Amino acid sequence: ATSGGSTCGGGGERKGTKRKTLFDFFQPKRSVTSPDDCDGGGGEEGYASTSDSPETAIVDTVTVEDTSITVIADDICDVDVNNISVDGTDVPTSDLAVSSASASVSQTTSPRGASVTPDTVRWASSYDVGFYRRKTAKELDDYTLQQLLENPWVPPSNYKFPFSTHMKQGKEERRFLTHRHLDKNTHEWLTFSDMDQGLYCKYCVFFGPSEKKGKVLVGNLVKTPLKKFAKLTGVSGDLQDHAKLKYHLDAVDAGKTFLLSVKYPNKNIHKQLDSQHSKEIAANRERLMCSLDNILFLGRQGLALRGHRESMNDESESVNKGNFLELLLFRKEIGDEKVQKHFYGDRKRDLFHSKIVQNDLVQACGDEITEEIVNRVKKLKYYSVLFDETTDMSHTSQLSLSVRYPYHDAKENKITVREDFLSFVDPRDVLEKIENSELASGDEDEVDDPTDGNIELTEEDIEQRLSGTKLGQITVNVLISVGLDPKYCVGIGADGCSVNTSDTTGAIQEIQKTCQNAVRAQCFNHALNVSISKSSKVPAVKTAVHVIKAVGSFFRASSKRHRRLLKVYHRTLPTLCETRWVQRHEAVQVFLSGISEMIEALESISKWQDGETAGKAKSLLNNLLQTEFLVTLVALQDILATSISLSRFLQKETIELQEASGALQDTLSVLEEKRRNSDEIFGILYNSAEELTSKFGVVIPQPRGSARGRHPTTNAESYYRQTIYNPMLDNIIQDLNSRFTSEVLQCYDLNCLLPLVVLTCKEESQAEKLTKLAARFSSLLDVPEQILLQNLKAEMALWKTKWRREKEEGNPIPKSCAETLEVCDETLYPNIRALTVILQALPSSVATSERSFSTLRRIKTWLRSTMNTERLSGLALLNIHRDIQVNKKNVINRFAQDQGQKSCLISIKNVKY
Repeated sequence: ATSGGSTCGGGGERKGTKRKTLFDFFQPKRSVTSPDDCDGGGGEEGYASTSDSPETAIVDTVTVEDTSITVIADDICDVDVNNISVDGTDVPTSDLAVSSASASVSQTTSPRGASVTPDTVRWASSYDVGFYRRKTAKELDDYTLQQLLENPWVPPSNYKFPFSTHMKQGKEERRFLTHRHLDKNTHEWLTFSDMDQGLYCKYCVFFGPSEKKGKVLVGNLVKTPLKKFAKLTGVSGDLQDHAKLKYHLDAVDAGKTFLLSVKYPNKNIHKQLDSQHSKEIAANRERLMCSLDNILFLGRQGLALRGHRESMNDESESVNKGNFLELLLFRKEIGDEKVQKHFYGDRKRDLFHSKIVQNDLVQACGDEITEEIVNRVKKLKYYSVLFDETTDMSHTSQLSLSVRYPYHDAKENKITVREDFLSFVDPRDVLEKIENSELASGDEDEVDDPTDGNIELTEEDIEQRLSGTKLGQITVNVLISVGLDPKYCVGIGADGCSVNTSDTTGAIQEIQKTCQNAVRAQCFNHALNVSISKSSKVPAVKTAVHVIKAVGSFFRASSKRHRRLLKVYHRTLPTLCETRWVQRHEAVQVFLSGISEMIEALESISKWQDGETAGKAKSLLNNLLQTEFLVTLVALQDILATSISLSRFLQKETIELQEASGALQDTLSVLEEKRRNSDEIFGILYNSAEELTSKFGVVIPQPRGSARGRHPTTNAESYYRQTIYNPMLDNIIQDLNSRFTSEVLQCYDLNCLLPLVVLTCKEESQAEKLTKLAARFSSLLDVPEQILLQNLKAEMALWKTKWRREKEEGNPIPKSCAETLEVCDETLYPNIRALTVILQALPSSVATSERSFSTLRRIKTWLRSTMNTERLSGLALLNIHRDIQVNKKNVINRFAQDQGQKSCLISIKNVKY
């Protein structure tokens, strides 16, 4: 104590001292047992008055030591013992009668409602957890909290433990608490309170939840003592159940972290915070990894993620919670520890399984795959873009974008060519967003009100047109957004519709404005299919195709009819698919091979009692038995047999432009040969048709002649050759020749660099082609035209000499770009190698885009028709690119980069593995 205003301990006045109640007094800090211990020395009973010490420090602890009162202050400060605050009420010191020789404590009420008696002093000084249980860790000083955790009060060996009474079989039984229950090796967190005569968890009391943790009510062992001892131990005992609780584990972890910080005070507190933060980050990443594993599995398999009713609540009435949640439940049942820990524990708010998280993870997976594809493209720089447009199940336009590029396979150490799907884009949605952004950024005063009757709306306002110009702009924007340089786009692959090929408003023309080095690469497969369809200009062929479709539809329209066909034919009739070109060719061949069984089935159905069905069957039967139809079917099958192999070949992803060009020219040569020798070839076909008609009892009649007829004939064979076979060949050959110019077939003169062509090309022709190449690609290679031409001539001289020597030595000569690049040294032939890479990047078909539409139909089904474009693209990338490994850690980092995530998710973004 101080006298005359002097300061105890010489510390002077300390302003802002926190006012504390008597409950906080019981802390062993600085002790003052008599006034003589003060530097001020106020005599035997020297008291400091309130006026002498304006900054009144409230004492922290009052303990009884024999006949003296120990006064302990929280800090070195002025002590006013004239008034002691008890629970916010100033108590005069006369009530406490402080003296150096003796001391007495009046019955003053403590903050807990208990009297300040020797027992309360003993409980406080011995660190009885029950005495401090209403305080949290933040409200206690470090020393007291450390003692409560490490050295709580322990009952002596002769302590008389309490017991609880229970009724068993009508008799009252006593269950006693013993020292065995307090064994630290069994439950080191368990402690006994002499004050409350019950058990507590020393960690949960100070670090546990305040009232409620989720749906778990906090009670015994935390806020109230456990006083029923009948079921303490055992697998399902009270102590074992408490040890499994999530909030208990968190409290133990927090308590031990606190003890480490007290034992090692020199350790930076920021490191401790970082350690705890890192643990939270690791836990969040494990949760995300569980969700990501599910998404990768379901996405690769093309399965739906969500169900009609989704809930992690075990009490949910939903039987099927969707593939995503059902897969989590299955993983839990087979013993997946991570799923059990993170998805079925106490912390159900951080589950990372909501539809928003699923969409973000799917999009992150798609971005990761897209980045891998773009990185592959950039290694050899040059690429071509492939695009096509269709309508999905929800009547939404989907623009499919793919890229073709040379790829260096490090495992096999060779260069191959790849065609990879890149993205789906809803072009109409993009246009609408652009229009809205332009409207929002414009001057409001200049924006016309469409409700004004004086304003005349244009066709563009009424109809949202999807022109080729807009398609081209969208395509370029997507290429730029994924990180591809338009400068190195060397080819554009698309079908031959007018929206794409128009010289003024075509999509290809618009793309070439930005991708100035890109050339239009004709889709060989699409052109072949369209050319063959030109055969339908012949009336007999058009009728035959209609009959084939009608017969197929007739059998597919009824299970009864279909079953009758299966009894005689044992297979289903394929359809004349508009997009699957090979299947279209095969349908005609299958129809011809099974026409006998179809006629038999139709004859049987025509005798049914159902008049309508029998009438249709008889009508179709009459059409099948027409001689013109049978002859046309045989002739059509002969031409399609020539083209079906080419159609399959042109759908290969690795096919190169010069290979497609060569195969098409070979097919044209075969068709032209058939036309020149049509008399002989059709004679063989006519004999086959006669055998077919005779099998059905049909006689080919002699056609009626006319003096003015366009096809004067002397017999049926000559008539059908001139009216069916020859016009079919003429239409196909003429259309193919018109679609493929000599420039396209010569691969824009790039094929002159291939060794097989170098050895056979004449000097004059080769020099002319090199001049064209220098003019076309000088800007792409960043070399002036004249210098590039000189370098090409010099490299070509060495190149030709090399392959002449190789041929003389009997070594194999490369035929393709891939084989050429393996033997073309970049240092010795830099320009030839670069131009060969460009040739390999040029596409010959848009089959990759067509295949992506098949994936679109598998993913966006009728039940999943509400899927947005971003989710669709991500799932399509997962399903199509199964060969591309997804880096899960990178996906989680991408997910965490979204600043719109909750704080608990943002905390995972800066972790390095």
